[in-house]
Amino acid sequence: MYKNMVNTTSLLPEDLAIQSYTSSNYWQIQARLRSLIDNYIAVEKLHERLQDLSTQFTHSQARPWKAIDWQGVNRNQIIGITPEIFLSILIGAMDTEAPIRGYTQTSRQYLEKLHPQMARVVGGTVNQDGELQEIGLWEKEERQHTPTLMKVYTQLTGEKITPKHRTVRGYLPSEFSLAEWKTVLVEAYASHSATPYPYS
Repeated sequence: MYKNMVNTTSLLPEDLAIQSYTSSNYWQIQARLRSLIDNYIAVEKLHERLQDLSTQFTHSQARPWKAIDWQGVNRNQIIGITPEIFLSILIGAMDTEAPIRGYTQTSRQYLEKLHPQMARVVGGTVNQDGELQEIGLWEKEERQHTPTLMKVYTQLTGEKITPKHRTVRGYLPSEFSLAEWKTVLVEAYASHSATPYPYS
């Protein structure tokens, strides 16, 4: 598990998952995971984010990131897995995040019929020729991920890396009604067959 990347005013580096261990056992890892769940995806936290979503429809504002202590990033902060595995996960994550423009525009096109306001938050707006006029809030936030992951990789290895841009499946027009789309989404969620990214 990766920790201690964020600058704080405390003398001790911040650990996002309570107490850390040099070599964690199963129960200690479970305790750290429970702490992360309770602090970051608890019902209260998710409710707060959903309440904020309606405000973002009318007054979109990107949330600023905390400063990252890049010099403090080191391999000793990788706990529970080997550095090689962690680095392979980093590479997969940055390759997945890299084609963010493709994701946002495909998502915008699907959302335009379902929820126009959400479509704008995700993919911005385009003119009659399909040219992007305004970048969506979601893209503004998401496009920071790949450069950040690249910096983490470089700090851990001393090597530069270029992500592989995956091909994003384009928009496929459909005659589905809103009700039919809702049925499709519910069934996909229930079967856990939906993928988070529209790969081809």
